[in-house]
Amino acid sequence: MSGRGKSSKGLGKGGAKRHHKVLRDNIQGITKPAIRRLPRHGGMKRVSGLIYEETRGVLKVFLENVIWDVGTYTEHARLRAGIREVPCMQVASLNLSSV
Repeated sequence: MSGRGKSSKGLGKGGAKRHHKVLRDNIQGITKPAIRRLPRHGGMKRVSGLIYEETRGVLKVFLENVIWDVGTYTEHARLRAGIREVPCMQVASLNLSSV
């Protein structure tokens, strides 16, 4: 049991590989009522039917850019996880205190 520390499980030392669920089409989780609430909050009464797919596309591009920035800052800081969101959120011009 050398090199395994105090735990008896020996994490990371072989064993069966776990299956990962492939994530597909999660952008459809942004529902029509959720998209409708955004312009309603801004004061609009009616929303065109073409707005929903357009909003999902814009949101997807925006999130890809933010996640790319998180990865860049994480690699630069030599961290294991992208927990430090402050610099990349400033780049993406988000205000997290109002969320």
